[in-house]
Amino acid sequence: MSAAPPPTAPSATNATDGALHSAALWRLSAGSLVALIVLCIAWEWFLAPLRPGGSWLILKFLPLLLPLRGVLSRNRYTMQWSSILYLRPYKRRAKALQPAKPGK
Repeated sequence: MSAAPPPTAPSATNATDGALHSAALWRLSAGSLVALIVLCIAWEWFLAPLRPGGSWLILKFLPLLLPLRGVLSRNRYTMQWSSILYLRPYKRRAKALQPAKPGK
């Protein structure tokens, strides 16, 4: 006689997996990326252009297009690595806002 295998308890990864596939969080993520792309274009085109009429800096939105397909198709790996890409402008701005060190 063979005994039936004991039932397995849901693992911690399965418990959090549902949160990662939440439709509301996915919409927030995809909407934020699209809004950031639109804001980058609008900023350099007519909100606060470097020169009147815009400049070549309008192309700074192009790196944000790289993860767009993966985010829209709910690819978890793309959402993970693209979060690093979004932090780049914030890091640059924070460094620019730091006070200058004396003697330099």
